[in-house]
Amino acid sequence: PSLSGREHTFCVETSNRSVYLACRSDLELNRWIDSLSHVVDPLKEERVQQDQSLTVWVIEAKHLPRKRYYVEVFLDNTLCCRTVTKLVTEMLFWGEIFNFWDLRVFRKIRIVLRRENKNKKACIVGETEIDIADLTMGQEHQSWYTLIPPHKPTGSYKEPHIRIKIKLQDMTVLPLNTYEPFLTYLTNNALKLCTILEQHLTVRHKEDLASLLLHILQDFQKAQNFLEDIVMQEVDHTEDPSLLFRGNTIATKAVDIYMKLIGSTYLKNTLKLFIKDIYSNAQEFEVDVTRMAPGEDYTTNQQNMRMKVDKAWALILSSYTKFPPDLRDLFGRIRERCEKAGRAEISKKLITGSIFLRFFCPAIMSPSLFNLTNEYPGEKVGRCLILTAKVIQNLANFTKFGGKEEYMSFMNEFVESAIPNMDWFLSNISDPLEKEYKATELYNSNIGHTLASLHSFLTERIQSLSPKKEKSTDCDSALIPLL
Repeated sequence: PSLSGREHTFCVETSNRSVYLACRSDLELNRWIDSLSHVVDPLKEERVQQDQSLTVWVIEAKHLPRKRYYVEVFLDNTLCCRTVTKLVTEMLFWGEIFNFWDLRVFRKIRIVLRRENKNKKACIVGETEIDIADLTMGQEHQSWYTLIPPHKPTGSYKEPHIRIKIKLQDMTVLPLNTYEPFLTYLTNNALKLCTILEQHLTVRHKEDLASLLLHILQDFQKAQNFLEDIVMQEVDHTEDPSLLFRGNTIATKAVDIYMKLIGSTYLKNTLKLFIKDIYSNAQEFEVDVTRMAPGEDYTTNQQNMRMKVDKAWALILSSYTKFPPDLRDLFGRIRERCEKAGRAEISKKLITGSIFLRFFCPAIMSPSLFNLTNEYPGEKVGRCLILTAKVIQNLANFTKFGGKEEYMSFMNEFVESAIPNMDWFLSNISDPLEKEYKATELYNSNIGHTLASLHSFLTERIQSLSPKKEKSTDCDSALIPLL
């Protein structure tokens, strides 16, 4: 969360004070930062920069009593970020990621764990320092760190530990116009590049490549063309339609990232209040009799579950009017190309796979990963989210419950009755737009850093393709312009 306690907030530091400014959305926040960056340093993109960036993962802590805790991250003595407050249950897990770039010189990272009391005041439980001289540039470092308490403990005491992962990078960013040939190559050859590298990349590297490419291409309004082409290539290469968009390909990673990039505000507007309602609801939702606690009423639980699913589906169905035009345009293009190829049913699978199986359902099942909440769900809330996502997923697959999930068969009536509305929804979010729209601008004030990161990533990957490996002359000639 923001240090100010509000979303979409940034801090402007002057010589004698810090001012926090709150925006209405991530997009507005990016626009402000982009504009202020150009005002403060209008010639930044015209000169060589040495950009130091840092990523800190605050993962989890252990050996702590059942209280509420949060973590602060300092660079030297400057507080830069904090996690949400979490209650120790079976575990104390945050899984939060913080990114910093264009950093001033600093020597150490200080991690401080605080315990929140009933009056919301917090006391320090312990802290640890990480000297950046001990880190290797460009490599991830993950470890359990001992938290040293501010006062010497008395009696029996088990030292608390916190798991932190860190990646520090130092990168040379050239003047923006230097990247013009590279950018031209990317806009004309992104699909070819991905096709050549696909078999040589790990799943993590595929995700990194897709993310960097999309941030650059969207900035220059070329992301739609790339996504349309790579998705249709996936269609052409998948013999079994039931396996479409089920693997860890660059195409599936690219769609996942683009959905979050463009659809995050839409997702929050659609589901955030629904998620909040489930978290604050004391009702029972378990419908598997083998997992029900003594005293729970099976029929009442079914009714509670049905009410939640009805509410989630109603919110999704009514959201079509606010569906992001970038996504509607992309789905419209894919639908049109599939229909021209005589594969109209494939377009339905692609759209449901993108919007439901890879977006709505994962967001319902794990809302903290989609910034719909900061809280990690307890067992009861988590179970309700999983069951709700199951029903919506079966509806998106046009499949009834049975077999191993016979206990969910009471929802088959809902699935059957909602299928016509599902068809209607899919049609509406993929209908051609009646007029031109302005593509979503990311206001990437660090476009030079993104280009430099992608160039460094590609150079490293291409050079790792040893001549001993099977590599055609076409592959060599296609990649030479990047080296």
